[in-house]
Amino acid sequence: MGSIKNNNDELEINYQLFIKKSDRNLVLAKCYIIKISAIDDLLDNIHENIILLLENELIDLHDYTVTFKLQNAAGAETQLIDNQDFVKFYIDYKKFKFFNKDMRIFITFKDKIKWKKQVNKYL
Repeated sequence: MGSIKNNNDELEINYQLFIKKSDRNLVLAKCYIIKISAIDDLLDNIHENIILLLENELIDLHDYTVTFKLQNAAGAETQLIDNQDFVKFYIDYKKFKFFNKDMRIFITFKDKIKWKKQVNKYL
């Protein structure tokens, strides 16, 4: 189930986007409202917003990880990379929307220096 399958349903979500750059500096959070029907819709929207907020069109999808967590939820964030993650995201969002809990999406940029060292190690 990589998409929402209820009467060609689209899910309107409100989310807060938090970005931690590779230098560990945080970008101020920004709120968004979008309609989605599949994980690709959500990830594309997030990517576009990252580019706009950081004013850098050279940012690639592989430069960062995407995780989510409900407002005030205990425990670790859940990674958002595939259809199974999207199903969890969808279920959590629908369940807690009733309680006016915000969905928080966290972007963490990978440390490019470490990544480059790992790549060079295998070359």
